[in-house]
Amino acid sequence: MSNRIWWTVYTLERRVSILHGRPASIQRSQIGTELPVDSIDLQPSERPNTFHNAMAQKDLTEIMEIARDTILTLRRADKPKLKQVANDALKVHHMLETWWDNLPSRTFCRDFTPARPLFRSNIHLALTYHLVHIFMGRSFIFDDFSADELCVHEWVMTRKTLIEQCITSAILSIQLCQKLDDEYGLSKSSYTEFTSCCAAIVTLIAQRILNKTTNLEDICDQGIALLKRMSGGVFANTRSTEKQGLEILELALTKLGASHGESPALGGAGYDQFCNWVALQIGPAQSLRDDQTINAAGLAQGGSAALKLSEAGGTNSGTEFVPSTFAELMSLPGLENYFQYTVG
Repeated sequence: MSNRIWWTVYTLERRVSILHGRPASIQRSQIGTELPVDSIDLQPSERPNTFHNAMAQKDLTEIMEIARDTILTLRRADKPKLKQVANDALKVHHMLETWWDNLPSRTFCRDFTPARPLFRSNIHLALTYHLVHIFMGRSFIFDDFSADELCVHEWVMTRKTLIEQCITSAILSIQLCQKLDDEYGLSKSSYTEFTSCCAAIVTLIAQRILNKTTNLEDICDQGIALLKRMSGGVFANTRSTEKQGLEILELALTKLGASHGESPALGGAGYDQFCNWVALQIGPAQSLRDDQTINAAGLAQGGSAALKLSEAGGTNSGTEFVPSTFAELMSLPGLENYFQYTVG
């Protein structure tokens, strides 16, 4: 039992370290704790046995760590080494897909039948799997490298593959959360459900900014609606970064929707003004107060007075800024924790 507890804590701690750029508390080479076994004596009698899923989460976290190291190497590689490192990244990508395809598809891991006893646990495993794909591809969406300058076919194909799978996984993550909500309801205290959905939305917003398209508008709106349902539990604290992030995501989506087909986004000063406005509304010691409102209708029309305080004794207008880079999107107050660590 002690081995199971140790490996469960290790898996969660290691995943948080990877996603948020924190140093690992222990190197894998230093681990002396034996892997747990599925002993009959430890199998629960009144609830489903989650041993296979727990071990799959452990394996998936180790693949995530390999992916992080490979992508970091790829981003920093000189041109002579780019071909080999790009091939290494594709190998990790294929290793992840092969690992997933070989998991059990009945009862455990990949069985998404609502009536099955491990339905939610399996959804969580799938969300983590897609999060690894998002993690690998997200920083390449706004990549500044020029294929003509690099002239490395392997790099171009690797970037294309990782981005396509990243976007696909973001869409599937929101759809999985929707399926979970339709069947049993989303949890209001699940780190996996909340952060996976939010990571997916931020990724899709980045893709919309890059392609200047409204194709992903519906799935983004669907994701925001799901986040709202989850925000009433442990994330309900008005001062929490999760609550702040949700409010800023809504604002970014509304501004993004208003920008297509209208005036171009402001850069430079416009971005600074937007961030300053956000900081005023959602500062370190407060979040958007009840007496502050966002005039959605005004935003949709792109009006300069669309963002304002109501019945608060003053007004505050926003800008027409729409973030144009992934770094700008990540740096908006309230969103930094979702993509605090990026390999870009």
